[in-house]
Amino acid sequence: MLIKLVNGERKKWHPSDVEQLWVEVRDLFSNRKVIEVRLREDKWQAVQESGSVQLEDLPEWADGHPLSLLVKPTRGSGYRDVWKYPLRSDSVSVCMMLKEVNTPLFSSLQAVLPLTSADNPLLASLFEVHPELVPRPTRMSKVDQTRLCCALNIEAKLHHLFGRNDVVTQIEEARRDRIICKVNLHPEDIENAKSDFSKVPAWANRVLHEGFPVSFKEKVPEGSLQVSLTEDWKRADIDIDLFTMVGHFGEVLRNRITDQKTDPQVVYRQLFDQGIHPLYTLSSE
Repeated sequence: MLIKLVNGERKKWHPSDVEQLWVEVRDLFSNRKVIEVRLREDKWQAVQESGSVQLEDLPEWADGHPLSLLVKPTRGSGYRDVWKYPLRSDSVSVCMMLKEVNTPLFSSLQAVLPLTSADNPLLASLFEVHPELVPRPTRMSKVDQTRLCCALNIEAKLHHLFGRNDVVTQIEEARRDRIICKVNLHPEDIENAKSDFSKVPAWANRVLHEGFPVSFKEKVPEGSLQVSLTEDWKRADIDIDLFTMVGHFGEVLRNRITDQKTDPQVVYRQLFDQGIHPLYTLSSE
């Protein structure tokens, strides 16, 4: 298995960033560690030069088991990245930002990559309705940075799943964890999307997406898009959840108790590991 390591700016790690790196293969059901591979000094030097890890001699039974990559950065504490069910033959690009998940995003938001909003109604209406979210050299507020990152995460996910820029035709409101918008979406779009969707029962959707009774959730373990629509499919409440199934209920409960919102930095990493690149980068510093 070849693991290619990049930082939040989508660049190769600098050799001075990392002190040690090791890999764990975990039991599929108990999540108990069954194999630990710590890279020897000679291999660690090769990782620093190439920006990738070549895992060799993994047993056949390791195919499809959860794999954890653990890092001890030169500064700060260790960080773990987890993938579900990789295969020994996989080549995986991994976004490792060398900081803890709960480290504030806001001081590390980099300049948004060049945006062409003329042919992208989501971006055009976002900056029209919320001029405070237009990227600018001066520092944005923490809340505005969160709202901008959330909208850009959703834009990238929609483009990846449906292959076009006009799913959202008009932003009505960009919140810290979702967008409320007008959409150009039809049942066949859901059926033909790159990922499978499941229909969310109305009773389960009523509390979190009131007024949008028709709801579909993407069937992926992490970074799952949920599109909740009005009966006529003209308006939508769109968000990205960190987890699905039981993990999502835990996320909702935690957010309710602590009054927190889904962290766009975590969503960014989950999208990156799905091969989806939002129109901004995160500093690794």
